[in-house]
Amino acid sequence: MHNDDHLKVVSMNIHGNIKTSISSYKCCLCRKLVDDATLTCAKCVNTGRFCPSKHDTCSNERRQILINMLMSNDYEEFQQYSKKYSINTPAHLQCSDRMFLLKKFNIEKSILQAQYQTKMEPIIRLHQMSEENLVRKNRLNLINQSIKRLREQIERSKIIKLEIQQRMDKKNLRIQLIKKKINEINIVLNSSNDKIRIKNDLRIKQENQLNIIRRQRLDEVYQYVFPIEHVLSTKEELASRIRVLSNVGEDRYQIVNSCLPANGEYQIDKLLLTTDVEYKTSDVDSVLSALSHACQLINVIAFYLNIALPFRLHQLEFNSDNLTIDSLRRDIAKLNANIFSSCITQDIPIKDTNVTHTLENLVKLLRFERYCSRPKPVIYSQQYIDMIEEVNEISRTYVTDYWFDDVEIDVMDFLNNHEWETIPPQEYLNAE
Repeated sequence: MHNDDHLKVVSMNIHGNIKTSISSYKCCLCRKLVDDATLTCAKCVNTGRFCPSKHDTCSNERRQILINMLMSNDYEEFQQYSKKYSINTPAHLQCSDRMFLLKKFNIEKSILQAQYQTKMEPIIRLHQMSEENLVRKNRLNLINQSIKRLREQIERSKIIKLEIQQRMDKKNLRIQLIKKKINEINIVLNSSNDKIRIKNDLRIKQENQLNIIRRQRLDEVYQYVFPIEHVLSTKEELASRIRVLSNVGEDRYQIVNSCLPANGEYQIDKLLLTTDVEYKTSDVDSVLSALSHACQLINVIAFYLNIALPFRLHQLEFNSDNLTIDSLRRDIAKLNANIFSSCITQDIPIKDTNVTHTLENLVKLLRFERYCSRPKPVIYSQQYIDMIEEVNEISRTYVTDYWFDDVEIDVMDFLNNHEWETIPPQEYLNAE
C-alpha cells in the first residue's frame, strides 16, 4: 500500500511539474525549484525520499559494493567526504556519494583507459600491421597472379621465339645454300662469260674474215663475171631504139654488154609489140639478157650474204619462148622486189620511188663497204605495197610466187643442176 501511494504521489508530481521559466524546474517530491530537469532534487536524494521503502527496507549492499571498489587512499577520502556532506540517515547511497564515486570512477576510468591504450597500442599496431599485411598479401597474390600470367606469356613467347628461331635457322640454311648456288652460278657465269668473250672475239674475227671473203668474191663477180658500167650518151650505138621507145635519156647501165635504162622504164610492151613474133630484135634481146644477168647476180649475192629473197625467180624465166607482157612485167616486179629487200636487209637506204632502178640498186648493193653479219628484217612501206598491187592489177598475173620451205629444196636442186651462166651475152644472141 505504501509503495502504491508513493508512486501515485510521484506520478502526480510529474504531471504537476510545470515549467515556470526557461531554466527552472520543480522537484517531484519537495516541489522546490531546481536547475536540472530531474525528478528529485539533491536534498531529496540525500535523504532517501525517492526510495519507495523510505529506507525501511533499503539495502546498503550497492553502496558497500561501490565502496569496496575504491582504493585504500580513496576510501579514506570517501569517508571524510561522506561525513562532511552526507546527511545522518541510515546507510544509503546518497547524491554526494554518487558524485564522489562517479568522479573517482571517471578518474579510474581515464587511468585505466590510458593504461589500456598504452598496453593495447602494440596490439593495435600489430592488428593494423596485420591488416596491412593482409592487404599486402592480397596485393602480393595479385602480383603473383600477374607474374604467373607474365611467366606463362613469357613461356609462350619463348616457344614462339624458338619456333621462329627454328624457321630462321632453316631460312638461313636455305640462304646459305642459295648463296652457295649463286657463287657456283657466278663461277659458271664468269667462266661462260669468258668463253662467250672468246667466242665473241672469234666470231668477230671470223665475221671480219667472212666479210673479206664476201668482199673478194663479190668483187670478182662484179668485175669479171657480171661487170656493171654506167653508160653515157656517147656510147648509145648499142641501144638506140630502146632510148627512142622508152624516152630514157642519157643514163643507162650496162651489164655483160647488155643495157638497161637507169630509171627502170623499160617500155616492154612497146618493144614486144614492135618485134616479130618469130624473131626477136636486138633491143629486146639486150633487155632480156640484162634482166637475166641481174637475176643471176642477185641470186649469187643472196647466196653469199645469206639473204632470204621474198620471191622465187630463175634467170630462165627471162629466156622463155612463152614470154608475154604480163609475165615479163610480173618477173621484173619480182626481180626489183628481190633487189630492194636485199638492200634493206643490209641497211642500204633505197627510196620507194627508186625501186624500179634495177641495175642502179644492184650497184649500190655490190659496192656497199661492210655487209651485216645477220640480215635485218624487211619491213615494206605502204607505198611499195601499193606499187606491187598496181603491178598485180595491170599484169593480171599476181606476184605471189613466194619462197616456201617445201619448195626451197627443189629450187636449190634446180639451180645447182643448171649452170648459172646460161644466158649468153648479146653478141652470142645476135650471132644466132
